[in-house]
Amino acid sequence: MDIRMPGTDGIAATSAICADPALAAVRVLVLTTFEEDHYVVGALRAGASGFIGKGAEPDQILAAIRAVHAGDALLSPTATRSLIDRYVRTGASGTAVAPRTSASSPSGRSRSSRSSGPGGPTRRSPTRW
Repeated sequence: MDIRMPGTDGIAATSAICADPALAAVRVLVLTTFEEDHYVVGALRAGASGFIGKGAEPDQILAAIRAVHAGDALLSPTATRSLIDRYVRTGASGTAVAPRTSASSPSGRSRSSRSSGPGGPTRRSPTRW
């Protein structure tokens, strides 16, 4: 499915296909030159199972077709980066989100306030895990 087509756009066509009970087994893979976050989100909300750019190598397109056919979901690296930039690095509202610091990161938590005993880690005495 392409995003921009004459007559109707790919998101509307995807939505119509995915909403039709007679087409419940059909999976939609968007193949387009427009790998922008609003198109990716629109296609996914419409029910697309995958999103890949026309600039992908033929073997990547074939792998995407196979993945979607198998029932998996797939986003191209470009589409994934677009979503990360939009929704992770900035909030959905477009405002910048502060990066996680080591103090707020689960892997960077201070371990000096935890100890391990018979019941597992606790906060009772300073020790390293």
